[in-house]
Amino acid sequence: MADIRKQIGDRIRDLRKKKGLSQEELGWKAKLHYTYIGGIERGEKNVSIITLSKIAKGLGISVNEIFNIPMDIKDPDKLRASLVKEINQSDPEIVRLVFNLTRELNRLKFQVTSGKERERK
Repeated sequence: MADIRKQIGDRIRDLRKKKGLSQEELGWKAKLHYTYIGGIERGEKNVSIITLSKIAKGLGISVNEIFNIPMDIKDPDKLRASLVKEINQSDPEIVRLVFNLTRELNRLKFQVTSGKERERK
């Protein structure tokens, strides 16, 4: 499992770059030294929630957005667990929609796989 400090640092770097800011510019906006921003982005610093709040303010985003780390879809178990968590927090209509969509995707995958088997024969 990747170090959470590295994940948060990578996320802050991505958000900073999307805003077109240098580390120095973000540091100025967040009232933090740019070398400290660099240490955070490299996962070297164990930042406080106060510091994350300053960074979020400097980026013009909510603190929650910093924690919205994209899922590594290479790990199917982690992805499955994340999906279950999301479904458990969803309203019943979304749950039905996800269920039907998943069932249909599995059916289509079976048809494609079966068709390839027939073509080989």
